[in-house]
Amino acid sequence: MIRVNQDTEAIRKQLSKSQATHDDRRHQLDLRVTEIEDLRLQLQEQAVELQDVELEKNRLSKERMEVARTISTLEADLKRVRRDAESIRKDVTQLKSERAGLMAKSQEDRLTLERAQAHVRQMHTQLVGLQRKVREVEEGRTAMAPA
Repeated sequence: MIRVNQDTEAIRKQLSKSQATHDDRRHQLDLRVTEIEDLRLQLQEQAVELQDVELEKNRLSKERMEVARTISTLEADLKRVRRDAESIRKDVTQLKSERAGLMAKSQEDRLTLERAQAHVRQMHTQLVGLQRKVREVEEGRTAMAPA
């Protein structure tokens, strides 16, 4: 009976040891499951972050293309404005030249007009003098005519 008790006690100890080992492994397994769940959550968060980064990358790419198109448009506008400015500069130079010619012509015309007016005044003075002489001659003839 002692032997049965000893065997029973040995089986109980072995069972208790086996139960402790099982509990320890169960605890380790629970820790691993928790760790796996934590890693799965982190992976999901990283996937969301990666998706956000990808969206941001796409947005920046589109924005960069839009900026490139805007720059291209502005460069074309700048070339057009430069051509227009050069054309306007040539037009202004031509207009200044024409204005200078017109001013010179106007000055010549003014001088010609002044000379013509002076000549007309001189001719008028001569005409008045001749008219006076004609009247004097006519008056002298009527005074000498027999009555």
